[in-house]
Amino acid sequence: MVFLTSYSILNGTLEKVAGKGFNLTTTVGTPLQVNEKLETDYSSRLAEKIAPVLGINAKISSQYLEDEFNIEAGEQVIAYPRQLHYQFSAEKTSLVFFKGDSDEKIEQPVGLEYVIKK
Repeated sequence: MVFLTSYSILNGTLEKVAGKGFNLTTTVGTPLQVNEKLETDYSSRLAEKIAPVLGINAKISSQYLEDEFNIEAGEQVIAYPRQLHYQFSAEKTSLVFFKGDSDEKIEQPVGLEYVIKK
């Protein structure tokens, strides 16, 4: 038995936000190497199914970010993941007359932002 199901977004917002920061360390004279895996976070399976409507490839669940730079003695580096934060109301309609809506969110990483303090 095949059920025809459609998904739609009723309303929502898109913001670029900074995620939780984390410290990066290295020894003086050695380049600071960054190799981080950042995950796309879905609030539910419904959010994951709707992702292509927002231009998000749900099959790509994470991305690896690599970077390298030099820091001076006494400098502290904090990295903040930059994320696209989608918050929306979604509606699922099935041919069997099921209709439901829910509030969903997707957080998709787009890069890292560095803060260097002496």
